[in-house]
Amino acid sequence: MIKKLMMVLIVFFMAVCATAAEDAKHLFILSGQSNMVRLKAEESFIPEVIQLFGEQYIIVVKDAQGGMPIRAWDREWKPAENWKVTEEFKSNKDIAEPKATGALYDQLMEKVSEVIKGKKFKTVTFVWMQGERDAREGHSRYYAKSLRNLYNRMCKDLGRGNINFVIGRISDFDMKNKKYPHWTLIRNVQQNFVKNNPRFALVDTDDYNGRENGLHYTKDGYKKLGKAFAKKAAELIKVNAPEYIKAQYEAQFDNDLPKVIIWGDSISLGYRQFVIKALKGKAVAVRKSIGTTGKALEYIDMWLAERKWDVIHFNNGLHDLCYRHPDSKLYGNRDKINGTIATTPEEYEKNLEQIVKKLKKSGAKLIWASTTYVPKGEGGRVFGDDLVYNKIAEKIMKKYDITINDLNATSRKIHPNYGGKGDVHYNKDGSKILGDQVVEAILKKLDEK
Repeated sequence: MIKKLMMVLIVFFMAVCATAAEDAKHLFILSGQSNMVRLKAEESFIPEVIQLFGEQYIIVVKDAQGGMPIRAWDREWKPAENWKVTEEFKSNKDIAEPKATGALYDQLMEKVSEVIKGKKFKTVTFVWMQGERDAREGHSRYYAKSLRNLYNRMCKDLGRGNINFVIGRISDFDMKNKKYPHWTLIRNVQQNFVKNNPRFALVDTDDYNGRENGLHYTKDGYKKLGKAFAKKAAELIKVNAPEYIKAQYEAQFDNDLPKVIIWGDSISLGYRQFVIKALKGKAVAVRKSIGTTGKALEYIDMWLAERKWDVIHFNNGLHDLCYRHPDSKLYGNRDKINGTIATTPEEYEKNLEQIVKKLKKSGAKLIWASTTYVPKGEGGRVFGDDLVYNKIAEKIMKKYDITINDLNATSRKIHPNYGGKGDVHYNKDGSKILGDQVVEAILKKLDEK
């Protein structure tokens, strides 16, 4: 049995000479607790990625420590409000009074920084094998948030928003939750976390822990695990970074024009084409699609790390003030009668201020777009709530001296002629009107000294 605090640090420079190391194209970062500690990357993961990409094109950094909860990596971690320590751990202060440190993340990234100094990478893939300790202590409720925090922090620290994330789902060791009360909950969190993100993937480890379904895996199981991690990482690399797609996206930024984000929901999708066309030759604009303010907080660090942005025209609102119910037949499960609001006004204020603080630190010039009109008869939104949420936003924007582009006022005027009945969206002509106003605001902001 490996000691509880055993730490294994392995840094592999997979190159035949110094010049080959400089040509490395793919960086793989491996971390986690005991099942990552026991994985001998040199016997499984590394031979597989060498075969897939070539020895001179990879660098692998592994830093893992047994018996550690995710709060050892996530400094923002916190226990659920109703969490109570079990009798088993009451005498253990570190468990009975859990505190986030993030120390193991700092340790990991210190080693990564040493390895990547002076090098450029085509891709970065983060491989994570952890969760057993959190399942034992009963900390499943914040686990998804910690995974997101961990990913966003790595994106920010490495200055790139396109890191691939491979997660090894904890095995079928305690499917009845007898020894580890949150075992199946952690499994579910890990499985759901990777859904709907093309850069995230899961490795099923159920067949690697032997006939007795042990907590740790068999010798052969670790070899299979390493190979599975490598293959899944390669799949993400190939799916997410076809050369023509990457080249096409990056090529638009290969100039001296200002770089602009159009940040918003489906309303911005409607006017995006008009904004991009009108700014051609004056600025390069890309749209970032988000839903609620809570969801935006999950992605903002990744987006800001992508490059230096000159102007960010942003909005969150229509998704926040929407009521949804799982049994609703309306698109998006909208239901203002039986549903639950996505973000309360109090939550909205807190989230939006966090977003603004992050945006201010980016150095970009900021434009807040007020949330557009909510008409009567909208299935999931209450008439007048757009005014309530805009009032909250206005207070925050004034506090931080951010320009307001009042799309709400314009949308109210044009909705009778260009909007759908009981629908927050607009036809092409309506979107063009909103787009023209967005262009005017962006150009004015670009001209500011």
